[in-house]
Amino acid sequence: LTIFIGVASVGVGWEAFEFLFDLRAPAGYVFDTVIDLIMDMLGALVVYVTAQNRHSDDVLELRP
Repeated sequence: LTIFIGVASVGVGWEAFEFLFDLRAPAGYVFDTVIDLIMDMLGALVVYVTAQNRHSDDVLELRP
């Protein structure tokens, strides 16, 4: 959950930065924002699954 909240915060912060400094494309801004946030969450999911898999492998190796 912490990973997802952190990634969402950074993603929303980036979108606010784009908006405030007019770095967005006028056409399709909402679509671009939604796609960016979806990709952020997919990236967070990949990191979470990878970390869980590595952690579970380490735990299994430590058991006698």
